Amino acid sequence: MKTFAGQANACPGYVLHLIENIKSSTVLYLDENRKSVGETEARRLLSLKMRRGGDANLRAIQGAVSSLLGVQIDAFESTPSTRNVPATSYRAAEMDVDNFLVQLNGSGIREALRLILDVSFEEPAILLLEEPEVHLHPALEYSLLQYLKQQSEQRQIFLTTHSSNFLDTPSMSNVYLVNKNNSTTVTSLQYDDFAAELSEELGIRLSSVFMFDKIVFVEGSSDELVLRELATKLRINLAQSGIGFVRMNGAGGLSYYANSATLEILSKRKVDVHFIIDRDERTSKDIARINATCASAATVHVLPGRELENFLVDADAIKMLVLAKSAGLTSLTTEDVRTALQGEVENLRSTAGLKRFIHDVATSVHFNRKALAESTIEACVEDGRAEIDRMSAVLADLREKLEDSLSQSIADVQDNWDQRKMDIVPGTELIDAVLKRYGLRYRKERDAEVLARHIEASSIDPYLKDLIEQIAR
Repeated sequence: MKTFAGQANACPGYVLHLIENIKSSTVLYLDENRKSVGETEARRLLSLKMRRGGDANLRAIQGAVSSLLGVQIDAFESTPSTRNVPATSYRAAEMDVDNFLVQLNGSGIREALRLILDVSFEEPAILLLEEPEVHLHPALEYSLLQYLKQQSEQRQIFLTTHSSNFLDTPSMSNVYLVNKNNSTTVTSLQYDDFAAELSEELGIRLSSVFMFDKIVFVEGSSDELVLRELATKLRINLAQSGIGFVRMNGAGGLSYYANSATLEILSKRKVDVHFIIDRDERTSKDIARINATCASAATVHVLPGRELENFLVDADAIKMLVLAKSAGLTSLTTEDVRTALQGEVENLRSTAGLKRFIHDVATSVHFNRKALAESTIEACVEDGRAEIDRMSAVLADLREKLEDSLSQSIADVQDNWDQRKMDIVPGTELIDAVLKRYGLRYRKERDAEVLARHIEASSIDPYLKDLIEQIAR
């Protein structure tokens, strides 16, 4: 045989030593299909009561269960007469959880008990644990994780998990990512490095980095729900494509998330990154600046419509939403909604121009924080005054040109209105205006997903269809 030192005819001593060590180690393996806690465990608890010195062990187990799960366990001898059951179903011992039979408790409590009792009884040197989160409430997951961390001081623990609650703990090490494509690959993740850097990037959890192949940044929760619903309509499985979503809570978060540190972390993990943002009143220059910020580290998709709601302006879907929200309305046709849409679009023409004007004015002046940050302590006051003087000059010029700016904004909308009004109009306000005709209001957090659900696959805008397909590739 080939050995470390060359060819040999006998098993090397270091191999024998390794085998002896393995042989003497107690290994407990719990797969994801664990047997329910029952009579066997009750007997073992009962035997602790009966054995000299066992009472201390029993109290230790009861204390661990109580502190972690918030329940009291005990075991009792059972007879057919006391339980009034046939002799064929007689159990020698029964376990109680808070004075109820263990079998009457929820699966989460039973799963957690399975683990705690097995570790307490077997006292393994090595614990192999698959999917500890099975059937567990998130709060129970956290309790069990604390228990495992305590146990890891006494024994080596290997666990596999798909739970973001387990992965997002800030004090784990030795984390490996296992992928199964054409072959199985195991990659060591520099978990502590990621954790330190991501602690300042609120909103992106470690599970986002490690558990998804693609991350899609969207402006809000309704955007994610709409995209998921439309993907389902198109028979595209986002989960199968390894796609996770991060909500930026408004496009203002784009510069926060699309910074070099965040993109570098995701790039290290070879995560495919996409940003989907509303056009709003952004100009071509604004969009070019956004693309330059992300460079090759991410793909930015600026919607051609003003916002995602512009793609939900579907007369049939809005009709279904109105009927669902209005208990008394029964006679509403698609043509009624279409007529209402046409009228409200024209009513919102001036609103579109006003929004363009506000955007231009609001983005005209920015305090140059970077320049001041690079100043010295001695010069910062003077540099600050200079920056304020610069802004004052810009504001004075802006004040003089307000009327011209308003006229230009209205003209820009007017020039493109006939060809692109369904892209320019504020989609959320348009849908809300139609619903107001029937005494209702549009709440995007609740209603956007419902609208998407009622849009037929054939009616999904080609741009959104291509976008979803591109992300899922």
